[in-house]
Amino acid sequence: MIFAGFLASGWLGGANALASASLSSEGVWWLVGRGGSGEVAQLLPDSRVFARWLWLRWDGPSGRRQALLLRGAAQADAVRRLATRLRLQGTRPAAGSDSLPS
Repeated sequence: MIFAGFLASGWLGGANALASASLSSEGVWWLVGRGGSGEVAQLLPDSRVFARWLWLRWDGPSGRRQALLLRGAAQADAVRRLATRLRLQGTRPAAGSDSLPS
């Protein structure tokens, strides 16, 4: 049951897996799937900023999508800048979460 849920949401690949997510300077999210198709999406208010990772959820034409970004990832500076931007835009930090360490 859990495996099917992960597969359906794109966590284990498949049609719903995200290849990239971009945020424009105007605040518009562009999501690209593994097949190369892209769509504009709205970041959902239940997205969270944690001390060491970000949990992002979007709603778009193809349904709800999500991503987990780790601060220690290859693009750690980009994740840190995104976390700062999301906090400035009002995305809630997770309960008990401090700001990202420098």
